[in-house]
Amino acid sequence: MERLRNTTRILTLLAGFHIAALAVIAVLIGLDLTVALNRSTWVPDIGLIRIDIFLALLSTALLQAAPRTPPHSPAPGHAVDPEQQPHLWQRVTSLCTRTGIPKPDFLHLTDEETVHVHQDSRWLWLRPGTRTLTIGTPLLATLPEAELDALIVRALYPTGRDPHIPLAALLTRSREGITEQRQPQLPAPKGIARQSASALRNWHASHYLSATRQLADQLDRAAETRTRADSSSKPELPSPAQPSQGAACG
Repeated sequence: MERLRNTTRILTLLAGFHIAALAVIAVLIGLDLTVALNRSTWVPDIGLIRIDIFLALLSTALLQAAPRTPPHSPAPGHAVDPEQQPHLWQRVTSLCTRTGIPKPDFLHLTDEETVHVHQDSRWLWLRPGTRTLTIGTPLLATLPEAELDALIVRALYPTGRDPHIPLAALLTRSREGITEQRQPQLPAPKGIARQSASALRNWHASHYLSATRQLADQLDRAAETRTRADSSSKPELPSPAQPSQGAACG
């Protein structure tokens, strides 16, 4: 029951503005049809026209305030295929097989000290796209294998499936996307309508992040547990030579 409730909460929070806009449009159409069916001839009604304009503007404002999936953006770093980095691809594939995490679609290397998963998605983050694992070459050159493996598992786990957390991957994608939209990257919009839509969007972002924080924390703890379990169950095998930063970038 709790799983169903959490699933409903995530989907309702994501599509809330769209649902409200559709409800307003349905009221507008239903009101006009009711008036039209109860009149033998059409007569302009100033009051009805004002209500129609108000409902149309309200639905437009709700749609403008709705969260939007950002356009496609390339993952940081440069792509490497299994022919360029066979040991690294084999290492990531082995980690995913051992932990039950879906393997990333692409593997990128960057000069930054980071391990991050970049996800493309559509339709309010409901439709998942490709997943790109980005690894910093400084970490490849300096971190012990066990520590880097833990970082990779920790980054990939929230983008997969968790048996106890509904829509775990959707939760991760949507929280990252909404957090990025919440950042003041653009100047304040001009006009009362756009400012109101921007304020509503920021309110929704704060409310969504707050309402899903408990599930996100639960997912973080599950990822940490999976990381520790993988570290304790990993067989002691000699590790292949780590590619140097220069070799990785080449």
